[in-house]
Amino acid sequence: LCFFFNGMLVQMIFMKKNQELGTYRYFLLTFVISDILNGLMHLLVMPIPEIYKNAFVLGAHSWWKTRTAVCFCLAVLALPFPILSFNFMYRLIAV
Repeated sequence: LCFFFNGMLVQMIFMKKNQELGTYRYFLLTFVISDILNGLMHLLVMPIPEIYKNAFVLGAHSWWKTRTAVCFCLAVLALPFPILSFNFMYRLIAV
């Protein structure tokens, strides 16, 4: 679903005229690409949180079960938050 709906969003972004979106189009594309990367990492790693006593552990449950895979998954998961922060700051300044 992630690839389908984000693909539709990319198509809609490119269908609009340049004057309507301007440079904001590239910002939206950055957010969409980060969302596609997030879906791809979830597909490759399949992270499942586990609780053991007082600890919270995130483990990989797919064919890519390394510690590096979990680190990449968490890095990609955190990627949209600074993008959204820049979006709110841009809208605050632009409007």
